Amino acid sequence: MAGFEGLLHRAAEGDCGPLIEYCENGPRQQLSEQDWMALAWFFNKVLPQPSRDGRPRGILKPRNAALKYAKHLLRFAARAWCTKHGKKRASNKTLREKWSKRAIELARQEFPKASDITCDDLEDDRYDLSPGQRVEDFVCYEDLFEAEWEMKQLALK
Repeated sequence: MAGFEGLLHRAAEGDCGPLIEYCENGPRQQLSEQDWMALAWFFNKVLPQPSRDGRPRGILKPRNAALKYAKHLLRFAARAWCTKHGKKRASNKTLREKWSKRAIELARQEFPKASDITCDDLEDDRYDLSPGQRVEDFVCYEDLFEAEWEMKQLALK
């Protein structure tokens, strides 16, 4: 693809330099109907879409933050166990339940207002595995590193 449309496709794939260069130094002209349609496609592809129910995505309530934090700790323990044992998955249900219980305890220490969290919630795929920046804003890095270290020691027993 050449021209303006090609620049939009490259920008959608992560290479925004040529599009920025074109916008700053390119010809100052009205966009054609086809270029407007390509620009609309670009915005729909790149910009986040609003949710269907009108609420902002990812509202961070204490329970959601605690779940994300606990899932991160659980993943950290599983990764340490897999590395030690040369496996790709930690599918032992007893081990995962033990790690889940400790991850929940650590999450409740960080987020005391979080409502009841169960081991089943941690196995639910609706919640992110990584804590994300918004959760990390509420957690002291030292506490996060200590919790990760404790989960790693628990997994390596």
